[in-house]
Amino acid sequence: GGKDYPDSAERFSFFSKGVLEAIKKLNIDVDILHCQDWHTALTPLYLKIHYKDAFPSAKTLFTIHNLGYQGVFSADKFHLLGLPWQYFHMEELEFYGNINLMKAGIIHSDRINTVSPTYAKEILTPEFGHNLDGLLRKYQYKLTGILNGIDYQIWNPAFDNYIAKRYKSYKSKIENKLYLQKKQKLPVDRDLPVFGMVARLAEQKGIDYITEIMEKLLSEPLQIVILGDGDPKYKDILTVWQKRKPEKISFTSGFNEELAHQIYAGSDFFLMPSRFEPCGLGQMISFKYGTIPVVRKVGGLADTVENYNFDTEEGTGFVFEGGAKELLKSVEEALKLFKDREKMERLAAKVMKLDFSWKSSIEKYLKTYEEMMNQ
Repeated sequence: GGKDYPDSAERFSFFSKGVLEAIKKLNIDVDILHCQDWHTALTPLYLKIHYKDAFPSAKTLFTIHNLGYQGVFSADKFHLLGLPWQYFHMEELEFYGNINLMKAGIIHSDRINTVSPTYAKEILTPEFGHNLDGLLRKYQYKLTGILNGIDYQIWNPAFDNYIAKRYKSYKSKIENKLYLQKKQKLPVDRDLPVFGMVARLAEQKGIDYITEIMEKLLSEPLQIVILGDGDPKYKDILTVWQKRKPEKISFTSGFNEELAHQIYAGSDFFLMPSRFEPCGLGQMISFKYGTIPVVRKVGGLADTVENYNFDTEEGTGFVFEGGAKELLKSVEEALKLFKDREKMERLAAKVMKLDFSWKSSIEKYLKTYEEMMNQ
């Protein structure tokens, strides 16, 4: 996963030109071109070089979903892009001897946004900048962060066709937990908290934090249900743990839409210990299902989950900084909450009412479009 095909530079440069050519041929009066990720990053540059006369007032917004994927190709592909050689330069598309298509979008778009306010700040630092932090700092005057939303037509326990029992209140959630335990061949016990995880098995998602403390985790009074595909190393580790402790952990390799929904509905807590997370949707989905997220304080996770305070009962989940040891502490805090049924119920009922639909995100995008039109 994440590898580019050898002809991707040619395919996506063709696509970017094709979009502009189609708009021109169809005689569409375009105000704003909204470009997504490196695949369309050449569009703002082509607009300036080849289509300025056709679209003299058109503006471009470039959205970065994950800076880790930049469209980097060998320099011998540059001639396929249809650009003057002056653009093979460190101030343009050149990148450590290669070409980097993401740079075209960053440099030549009118505005840039990422998919959460915190991630917009993080990518200006060496830790999260993937060697583009210097360039992004140069253009940070046109950079903002707008949180993604989720589709409540798909992710809603009130009318989810995949789950054992639909529910609108936390009290009705329990049947989904008992069903999940039975389906995943775990002891069916309402008094054992279930920690769910639906993720790519990659270090970006913090799966190594979980495997590092797995022995300690499985010594606690809990069950773990993991669904994911990715690095074979972590698949092997999780498979071994499942064989050793089948009463404590269930691991399903690959992706299964039905099981994903059932994990959100049947878990008490949801694990997202990501190293970096541009936005993250899992925590927003888990809220809707009354499942409390346990997250690392990065990117969109930092923007959407507030650490729970046992005294004031403020907060919406468990948030940690650091690594595996800190994750373990957050899990222990979650176990403490689970023992206090009344507080657990109040928190779950509260998070089910949170609104992370696209409505507020759309309003922010429309405001950005208006600002661009008035520039």
